[in-house]
Amino acid sequence: NWAVKKGHLDRSPVAHVPDKPAKTRREVVYSPVDWSELRALVTDQEFGDLLDFMWDTGCRPLEARTIEARHVDLQNDLIVFPPSEAKGRKTERVIFLTPVSRVICERLVKRRADGPIMRNTKGTPWTKDSINCRFQRLKKKLGKRACAYGIRHSYATEGLKQGMDSLTLAQLMGHQDTSMIARTYSHLARNPAYLREQAQRVRSRPVEKH
Repeated sequence: NWAVKKGHLDRSPVAHVPDKPAKTRREVVYSPVDWSELRALVTDQEFGDLLDFMWDTGCRPLEARTIEARHVDLQNDLIVFPPSEAKGRKTERVIFLTPVSRVICERLVKRRADGPIMRNTKGTPWTKDSINCRFQRLKKKLGKRACAYGIRHSYATEGLKQGMDSLTLAQLMGHQDTSMIARTYSHLARNPAYLREQAQRVRSRPVEKH
């Protein structure tokens, strides 16, 4: 188009090339049973710590593998990434620790005062590729799709199914608003069993008398 505008070409040779079809997004979501099956296949503590931390907090894989001792606030049970290191780089990212994730952080911080506290069996910090390789092996053993981000999707899905409001869930997961929750986890709207259960909950509530 630039060449045509400048007069270098009479017409664009690719003007009528169809757009690349958009990929159909298929989210991986683990039920508690699926998770137990996957987790049982991981025998080394190093990868197990990484998975358990993500399952417990719902954090992004990138966040889990880049946590350093300076981010850990055990006194307040928090992980705090400053704005310069958080996604979007506008506000700090706070991850709230529960007993399970706190124990993991407390143990690993004692081992490593500098650099990422989550490392593999060789003592090397986890990378995106090394995590993907582990999940590819898990996928072959499970015989079904598996990926690191599926843990985060599962956290959100279970939270919504258990009645957590979207605003609270968005804050826990590090989203600025609820729009991402609505877009990403709309698959619940196609889950008849879940919707039937919610319908029963609504009708089982006592009617207020005015």
